[in-house]
Amino acid sequence: MFETSLPLKIAEILVATIAFLLPSAEYSSVETDKKFIVSLLLCLLDWCMALPVNALLHPVSVAALEEQNSSRAPLLDYIYRVLHCCVCGSSTYTQQSHYTLTLADLSSSDYDPFLPLANVKNSEPVQYHSSAEMGNLFTVEEGEVFFQNIDSCGQEK
Repeated sequence: MFETSLPLKIAEILVATIAFLLPSAEYSSVETDKKFIVSLLLCLLDWCMALPVNALLHPVSVAALEEQNSSRAPLLDYIYRVLHCCVCGSSTYTQQSHYTLTLADLSSSDYDPFLPLANVKNSEPVQYHSSAEMGNLFTVEEGEVFFQNIDSCGQEK
């Protein structure tokens, strides 16, 4: 299976990523930058809907805060803060940056937000397909014809 804290960590990373990218995307002339932020926000929404309320209300484990023995805000608080920055502009974020979650805050022995892509290794074994298996694959054209002849129940028309 997976570690039970993983969904919460994913939501935390999404919040920090949005907070990090928001200032540059807001002033970007490239429309895809803004669309990317919207995609991240929708992804965050999906994770928030999947997480139980008690997980959203759980205090975020931030290394910097643990060292200072400060009170830790719940994840939902950080989500509202980043949404507020999206609505009111990134100037809100830069003026109150100590109120938002950053990628560096989430750094731990299990997660390095600044890991170079070249250092990422695939944990899945390489799958080799036989020529017989490869011969059973459809081309795009063959697949379109095949699926046009199948009804919604999977039966041939």
